Amino acid sequence: MYYIALNVLHNMNSSRVMLYREMRKHFENQNINSDDEVFELGRKLGLADHVIKYEYDGCMYANFIVPQNGVKRLSEKAKVDFKLYDSELKYKLSEVPVTFDIYPEFIETKMHRVDTIDRVYEEKLMEEKWSRNKTLQRYKKKINSFSELENTICKLNGAFGEREEYHKSLEELITAYGTRRIHTKDSTAWINFRGCYSSKSLNNFWRVYSHIFDYTDKAIEWGGEPLSLQYLSELCDREEKNLKDFLVAAMEDGMIRKIGKDMFSITGHAASIHKCISSKYHLNRLSVIIRRKKKQRFILLIGENSLYSQKIKEVIYCDTKRVENYWRLFEADTLSDVIAKIMDIITAFDIYEDYYYWPLIRT
Repeated sequence: MYYIALNVLHNMNSSRVMLYREMRKHFENQNINSDDEVFELGRKLGLADHVIKYEYDGCMYANFIVPQNGVKRLSEKAKVDFKLYDSELKYKLSEVPVTFDIYPEFIETKMHRVDTIDRVYEEKLMEEKWSRNKTLQRYKKKINSFSELENTICKLNGAFGEREEYHKSLEELITAYGTRRIHTKDSTAWINFRGCYSSKSLNNFWRVYSHIFDYTDKAIEWGGEPLSLQYLSELCDREEKNLKDFLVAAMEDGMIRKIGKDMFSITGHAASIHKCISSKYHLNRLSVIIRRKKKQRFILLIGENSLYSQKIKEVIYCDTKRVENYWRLFEADTLSDVIAKIMDIITAFDIYEDYYYWPLIRT
């Protein structure tokens, strides 16, 4: 099984949040027997049909709704993600989600440019020499030494770790920090989420998927190419795989979906998995989230990657436990313990075997 846990930038709107919550309540343990069932839920929330349809289609794009035995159901991803949207809401103002891209000469530190970062906090980042890319929705800083890395994490914790926990609803957070949408009469906001992309069918049908990703690397909504049944049949024949087995596994896995008679498309979920693998994130990317607990203790969440080397996995697994979405939880008494754990993981990356002289290595 393939999986990668990482910081994901979500564009959330209050209508979507309400519909997701109702869908989880009604369909967590039962099938969606007809599309009308979802529309009825949305109408009871006061949502217009065009809004419900947009969000419902988005659920299939994002691998939240998948077919199974002739009906539809919430995917395991949906059940976990919909729950975490609410259960981890209290950390959204104070947590520090950071992604480290590790290179031979430096570390590139990235944070999503979310709407919950007020201007005063953004100014603090700018003062610490973070660059801002509005198009890519992110902040970035180049780190040249471990002492600079330690100082950067301390400054981030100082800026965000002192903010209060949030104890209102996700809809209220989106309304307070986001932007009002006139045509749908709700609000939308960019929020960081500890996400995960995973696939049970990828390993067994890897060569079929490889051909598909060579042909198209985007879902049809983003300019990707449609996949005909004939095309998929030829691929399966070429790789000596049963077409029906592939279609059942791929659709139940949320990797492809039917878009018309004998026509299919990869999902946004599948496109994200392809990007993670083709970009070789397992070789140099580490995703973490730092959270301050009561009594000045800390939690470090560490994103797993099934393709990490055994050496990296062993360092990550040490003194941690797995939580939802293939993240590991490390509890620490001090911020120094958090920083030491991050540095231990970074130095475990195989890149050090080729660049033993790298100035970032601690002595």
